[in-house]
Amino acid sequence: MSYAINILTQSSTLMDISGAVVDGHLIITPNAGFEWDAPDGRRKVIAQYIRVPIVAGKLTSVLALAPTHNAGHDTDNISYLAHFSMPGKQWQETWTLDGAGPQHIEITDVVIQKSSIAPASVISTAAGKGLITGGMPGQMLSKASSDDYDLVWVADAYDRANHSGVQPVSSITGLGNAATASIGGAPGDVAPGDHRHDALYEPINPALAMHLADTSNPHHVSTAQLPDFTTTALNGGYF
Repeated sequence: MSYAINILTQSSTLMDISGAVVDGHLIITPNAGFEWDAPDGRRKVIAQYIRVPIVAGKLTSVLALAPTHNAGHDTDNISYLAHFSMPGKQWQETWTLDGAGPQHIEITDVVIQKSSIAPASVISTAAGKGLITGGMPGQMLSKASSDDYDLVWVADAYDRANHSGVQPVSSITGLGNAATASIGGAPGDVAPGDHRHDALYEPINPALAMHLADTSNPHHVSTAQLPDFTTTALNGGYF
């Protein structure tokens, strides 16, 4: 059985390649889910990241991690990907933690496993080169020239509020024919939204409307006025 291993920054300080103290985050992700023997019984670790802030080169809290070996694991070759993310720079390492080793480890003393994920060099922060500093919420990095790593912060071109170009109709689905039809009076056109019919049709006459709806012989036609249907020739069914 083994206790969780506490990763500390009590006597150590995180610095970048130039020796400057850094602020940012440490993101730890196990390469697989696994089980191990803890003092209080069998414990399980899921393959999900842990994020710890770094302020003035120090972790803001103790990082307790399960050992990666020598603790009754159900899976072999366990490791943690430690990703350091700071403004303008980032790097990553692969950690292994021995369950038979010390329970408290300064972050500078963590064993770095030699693997395909080697510690990455700090990205250049020279003016106009690399992962530049600055930027505002809603902005995105864009190429400033054809030179490598020459980037600049710009408004998000994919944000509809920043879209000023012409959008092809063919790229928009669900518009329907009316959305692309011309406005006018020709067949196939759509009428303008402020069009009126006052000049085309006479106003409704209430008396005429009541007369048209009357089905009780409003003209008072008598049977004597009707033709003799037995002798009257029909023309296609009509008189």
